[in-house]
Amino acid sequence: MTRPRISQVLLWILALVTLALFGFFVALVAGAIPVGDPPPPADSGLLGVPQTELADEPATTAVTKSVRRTTPAPATTSNATATTTGTTEPATNTTSTSLATVVVTASRGDCWISARLGSETGRVLEERLLAQGESVTLHGERVWMSIGAAANVDVTVNGEDRELQSGTVAVVLGPT
Repeated sequence: MTRPRISQVLLWILALVTLALFGFFVALVAGAIPVGDPPPPADSGLLGVPQTELADEPATTAVTKSVRRTTPAPATTSNATATTTGTTEPATNTTSTSLATVVVTASRGDCWISARLGSETGRVLEERLLAQGESVTLHGERVWMSIGAAANVDVTVNGEDRELQSGTVAVVLGPT
């Protein structure tokens, strides 16, 4: 058996390095290797948009939620998370009688909503894509909402219309 020449060894090393780089590139393109900024922490605003800090309210307010669909639902859904429809029962520990009824209707197109009780760090009431024609009704002393594509929605608080800026907005809605 003869000894391999140095040129043959270098050729095989070059081939292995090329193969490793090709595998890395394929994994990068396929998304197996993340590139760029990490996703925002769970308590940051919608789509990483920083929101103003709001004071926390105790989460002892009675909260009910109902969803009304005015357009037929799609035949299949591929969401990994379940969407709640119907009405949930109110909490039993009611501490205040001045609740706001907030109705958000996606009348001009789809929008993303994130609703929390009291403030940005409060208990999640609703967080999902609201399809055109859908409405969601929320109840609480104060309801903090982040709405993406706010120009597509109509918002009422206790039956009174509320104007929103376009784009992604964060608002606190209450009975007063």
